[in-house]
Amino acid sequence: MTGHNTVQILYKGKPVTSHVRQYSEGGFTTKPEHMPKSHQKQQQWTPGRLLRWAQKLGPQVLKFTRQLLDDKKHQEQACRACLGLLNLEREYGQKRLNAACDRAIKTGGRRVGNVRSILQSGLDKVPVEQPPENDSQRVTISHENIRGAGFYR
Repeated sequence: MTGHNTVQILYKGKPVTSHVRQYSEGGFTTKPEHMPKSHQKQQQWTPGRLLRWAQKLGPQVLKFTRQLLDDKKHQEQACRACLGLLNLEREYGQKRLNAACDRAIKTGGRRVGNVRSILQSGLDKVPVEQPPENDSQRVTISHENIRGAGFYR
């Protein structure tokens, strides 16, 4: 018999395992040996290990990897996304992956899919256009369908 601080798992009326009850909000107590083999392998990829790999690939890859890790409440949840990002180097190389991460960061991309799309379309080879610093550098396009502020007064 277990106490109030323990959760016991039964299968066909027989105890299989028990866990200490987790009272914190959003907590989990999965034992590694009860995880599927693919999830057990994922446990070896700590945030530190992912960041060291990203650092070897370049500064923008490192920055984007940090962003992926920071976006999740539990960094372990970002592990698969980080692995997906870092593995893009195999197909596209370090230089292109850095350029794609740089472009994603500058344009507000926060998912690996954004980086992959940049690489697939070749946008990593095109400089990101910066908005003009002041209105004197802005180019106004004249077109019959552009009405301007005066139309709405």
